[in-house]
Amino acid sequence: MKANERLLEMFIHLTKNHELTKKELTDMYGVSSSSIQRDIQALKLVLGQFIDCEDKEIILQPSKGVYRLNRDLLAKIGLGNLSLLEDHKLLAILKVIISSRAFTEKELGDLLEVLTPDDFVYKNLLKNEVTFYKGVPSQSIFDKLELILRAISEQRMISFSYTKYFKTVQFTKMVEMIFFSDMYFYIATANHTSEDDIHVEKLNKFRINNMEHIKLLDKGKTAPYHQRFQPIDLTHRTGSFAFFGKPIEVMIDFYYDPIYVLDRFPNHRIVSQRTENGETVTRLLLETNDGYGLKMWLLMQGKQVKVIRPQYLKKAIQEELHQVLKLYDD
Repeated sequence: MKANERLLEMFIHLTKNHELTKKELTDMYGVSSSSIQRDIQALKLVLGQFIDCEDKEIILQPSKGVYRLNRDLLAKIGLGNLSLLEDHKLLAILKVIISSRAFTEKELGDLLEVLTPDDFVYKNLLKNEVTFYKGVPSQSIFDKLELILRAISEQRMISFSYTKYFKTVQFTKMVEMIFFSDMYFYIATANHTSEDDIHVEKLNKFRINNMEHIKLLDKGKTAPYHQRFQPIDLTHRTGSFAFFGKPIEVMIDFYYDPIYVLDRFPNHRIVSQRTENGETVTRLLLETNDGYGLKMWLLMQGKQVKVIRPQYLKKAIQEELHQVLKLYDD
């Protein structure tokens, strides 16, 4: 094997392994330890040309005769990927990906094959979840994502059919953003403060897995920057439920540990706390979005929540609960 071939192969081995010893390398290539040392110095010299940090080494030596890539610097020169993370960090990311159920079984398998190196020590901890994994989409999400991302980058409109509540409607829309929330990838076709209704014709966000017959059209008109969809603002205002609507402040009394509300709605303020029947009741002011999605979330809390204001929302919840009780009338 030529020296330059050996250098490339050594670099590949270093990216796939956390550490390599000088003895492993001498046995692998049948060369002297001084040759391996020269090879390591050559790799440092070449890789170092892409790094601004003169005081940091791209190849570390945690102990004598042991070599390891500086993964932080590797990422800075554009050669980083998830498989280069420390195993416990990679496990955390893979857990999130699997738990999202956002991909088909095949798509998840393809992702894991790329993201998990052969020496990933926690592979067995994922085995059960992968074996019994059931993805939400029935068709490839990646094919649709690729087409929609092209529409966004080229500022082109798209047409598609969309089914909701057993009704299929044809749409022509300008896509502002792709975002992920609660098992689904969505597109936003308007600012998140716009109308979002149970009526399919009035939708401004769409689950990508429910979109069919997507076609690229001509260029469309983009909204001014201050009117564009802001996914992080939506997350702060609605948690994982991503309901659109006009900005609103809602005051509630929460009859359980408030952490379940505080974590979901970062834009909150604790107004007061009191004790009722030996239990702590927390009064909270939430900055959120109005609309049917807000009512859905409030109703999901059952007896743990009471709406204080606005009055019209309180009345809407009361009317909804009366309708629920009617379902149980014999």
